[in-house]
Amino acid sequence: MAESVLRVAGLTRSFRTDGGAEVRAVDGVDLVVERGSTTAVVGESGCGKTTLARCIVGAIGPTSGRIEIAGTDTSGLRGGALRAMRARLGFVQQNPIAALDPTMRVRDVIAEPLRTHGTLRGAALDGRIRELLELVSLRPAVLDQRPGELSGGQAQRVAIARALSLGPDLIVLDEPTSALDLSVQAQILNLLLELQSRLGLTYVLISHDLDVVAHVSDQVAVMYLGRIVERLEGGRMQAAARHPYTLALFSATPTVGADRRQRIVLAGDVPDPAHVPSGCRFRSRCWLHTRLDSPAVCAEAEPPLSGDGSGHEVACHFADREPAQPMS
Repeated sequence: MAESVLRVAGLTRSFRTDGGAEVRAVDGVDLVVERGSTTAVVGESGCGKTTLARCIVGAIGPTSGRIEIAGTDTSGLRGGALRAMRARLGFVQQNPIAALDPTMRVRDVIAEPLRTHGTLRGAALDGRIRELLELVSLRPAVLDQRPGELSGGQAQRVAIARALSLGPDLIVLDEPTSALDLSVQAQILNLLLELQSRLGLTYVLISHDLDVVAHVSDQVAVMYLGRIVERLEGGRMQAAARHPYTLALFSATPTVGADRRQRIVLAGDVPDPAHVPSGCRFRSRCWLHTRLDSPAVCAEAEPPLSGDGSGHEVACHFADREPAQPMS
């Protein structure tokens, strides 16, 4: 049996609006990530994927539920135990320039986790910094530069080097290429794949780009209004997708030439997360729901995330029905 690096069970994270309403940004999420694999979490802005990532790395605490890193429950950790656990996690954020301290030189940015956790000093520290720089294909000349003097791609490589510095069990990548030019995006993705192969890294990738996700991920979790509505194998994602929301996301991905997809236009806007629709939370925008003459079950019962034992799970009352091609 494969070893799991991350286990998330029943995770909920709630916030209060200024008016006092409860918003569940993450609402009962279960997730298992195996060592050496990539699990992607995808969905529109506001679906809860970044809040989930921040809970995993301990930037914010969950309202309820359980997070285990390499078999250790993180919820009850305090003081030195919590600090030691955070050393086992790497976090690469969306905007590399904003994520790095503009007043620090690159050598200090990379060295900071090593100094904070007291693992290396002197020549050993300098050697580790240079080793990390080589891993991310940067020249030693950047060590004396500040983040504002770097290109976006260089800054993201520095952020990746910092995330690698303590040899983490898990690295969470929050939209790591979305702030970069297209050519640089490909370079960073290739670097991440190369590092994973070389070092046996485990990734949780937060993204909205389904084509990228299908290419680099072993498992994909599709989120909508705080919940996972479909879980499927990354390499077969487009062919295997069954949830109407996942199909709509794929149809919105830009393509060229003969592979042009028929666009699925979703009705209305994403519902107010403080007032989630009854039953299936996607029904108010679901093209399949409309074509099935608005069945009452969609409004009355929230569909469970269930599958056939193959690892593919869907939260839709009509997932076993071949979806009719919607009008574009």
